[in-house]
Amino acid sequence: MRQQLIVWFIFLGLMLPIHAKINPLLGSWRLVEFKSMEDAQPKLTPKDGQRFELFLYDDNRVEMLLDCNRANGEWQATANDNHSGSIQFSKLANTEALCPAPNLDEWIASQSDFIRGFIIRDNRLYLNLMADGGIFTWQRLTGHTDVAYSYIAPNAGGPRNWQVVATSGLNMRQGPSVNTAIQTTLSKDTLLDNLGCELAEHRTWCDVQPLGGGLRGFVAAEYLLPAVSPNGMVVFGTDQSAIRASLGVFDATGKISCNVSNLSDTFCRFYVARDSGGYATLRIETATGLSNVFFFRMGIAIGGSSSEADKPGSFRSERQSDASLIYLGNDSFLVPDTIILGG
Repeated sequence: MRQQLIVWFIFLGLMLPIHAKINPLLGSWRLVEFKSMEDAQPKLTPKDGQRFELFLYDDNRVEMLLDCNRANGEWQATANDNHSGSIQFSKLANTEALCPAPNLDEWIASQSDFIRGFIIRDNRLYLNLMADGGIFTWQRLTGHTDVAYSYIAPNAGGPRNWQVVATSGLNMRQGPSVNTAIQTTLSKDTLLDNLGCELAEHRTWCDVQPLGGGLRGFVAAEYLLPAVSPNGMVVFGTDQSAIRASLGVFDATGKISCNVSNLSDTFCRFYVARDSGGYATLRIETATGLSNVFFFRMGIAIGGSSSEADKPGSFRSERQSDASLIYLGNDSFLVPDTIILGG
């Protein structure tokens, strides 16, 4: 009897939907190519600048970023083992913006109706169409875990930043309700700091502000995706670079070009404490011993301070090729991207 029960439990385990197990499908995937089984049909690959991404959630929701459009629906999968099995998507509802040619968005959404199987190998997800119609190849996004993101704050393990994907703009409201006042409208691709999310009025609302600070308010979560940093990562959890810098724990040091008032020296010593995804705290010391600290998020300089309390002027930053030119008062500092991102 004991042996029969063990065999029965093993059988049930093999037949459980894959979301009931540790699920390798969960997470975010980027389209690499579509290959037809017919030799005469060419292989399809996204063009430069196009983004086709697949998000599989543990509540059986599926979302797709299809270039300038977005689609959503539901998915179900049953595993043969931990790396293959059957999978199906519901009919996807998608936005209908006119993306730049060549337009693959509608075609990809329509083909999802015919997906029937999956294989995971070497961080790639292969989705097979029925009747040997072809194979979609997706690459797991670097920096993502095997668990799809949730709408939670970074200190609870959520993404640090969001990117607006609403093509016609996204209203930022005073509170988590359509009945509260609109404070501003955010344009597509705006980067936001994730300050946490909550359920209200049968939808998820996220507390946000522009990257690095500014007007704070609530936006509907369905128009957000985790932001991808310059090195291709989506970063989860809190930034530890400022804490490490305050403890004197740095990843690199050296000299950068600078222009400091009343000094002939054109180089300044830097110390950088890096976190992932272009987050970093940079300390720069001049020949006179003054210390300036600059903060980077997603590779972007967002603020700075000086040990000189009465230093005139304000912080600003501009891009120069593969570097940030930072101004603090009358002083300037040229910071190459490699210092912030590593490499």
